[in-house]
Amino acid sequence: SGGARGGKSLVGAMELLPILLTPGTQSWIVAPRYDQAKEMDYLRQFFELPEMEFYFKRLKTFTFNPKNGDCRIVLRWSDPGDSHRLPDSWVQVKSSMVEDSLLGEELDMVVVSEASRIHERIWTEYLLQRLTTRKGVAFFPSTPRGLGNWYGKLVLLGQDPAEVEGKRTESLMVTS
Repeated sequence: SGGARGGKSLVGAMELLPILLTPGTQSWIVAPRYDQAKEMDYLRQFFELPEMEFYFKRLKTFTFNPKNGDCRIVLRWSDPGDSHRLPDSWVQVKSSMVEDSLLGEELDMVVVSEASRIHERIWTEYLLQRLTTRKGVAFFPSTPRGLGNWYGKLVLLGQDPAEVEGKRTESLMVTS
């Protein structure tokens, strides 16, 4: 079920984790404010699981300081001096209110947390553009807040209108 405390951020983190655990991948979690990127807390909890020890040892950086906007995870896949160096993988939190920070990267995935609270222009002019080169995906763990806004309309694109009446969709994945 959806709404507040409905598990949407957990699902967003679960969708992001396999991407992050792939060498050379680049991802963002975008929320209206840094502190709304609850997916980072779930990712931290995943890395603390005993089954994740191999990946925990690969952590180069894990920072979550929403007050100063420094929120990122970097996994190092090669040791210094390795002859067959694998590129690091990373995820970084971005605030949709800091539009200049939404430029310049090519991404494999973007998790748009609280998408219904983000302006459509952020998706169309910034985030979607980051996914095209690497054929990335977007995941939208959000409560629609009605079907008349841009996010509600996006949810409807992939559904039969006859099936939508009386149902709520809590997350959505889009591929470029």
